[in-house]
Amino acid sequence: QDLPVKPVMGINSGVVVAGILGAKEVHLDYTVIGDTVNLSARLTALAHDVHGSQVVISGTSRPLLPPGKALEKLAQSHVKGKTEEIEAFLLLD
Repeated sequence: QDLPVKPVMGINSGVVVAGILGAKEVHLDYTVIGDTVNLSARLTALAHDVHGSQVVISGTSRPLLPPGKALEKLAQSHVKGKTEEIEAFLLLD
């Protein structure tokens, strides 16, 4: 079908704890946890509030993009769970 699909995601870079977590008798999942993951989730929530591609990238991930990627710095600098301001950019293409 001709359905428009726009990605909505938050991208952050940093150290995470990765592994199989859970109770053996109940459920085991391979997952990642940590502040880096939490900020990525907050950026995803922010992506729901912006227009365009709806991909929001943290300031720590910006240098990892190929040169020439079109970004727009977002005025929003506070996210839930963070006391410090963060840099966030909307991916334009």
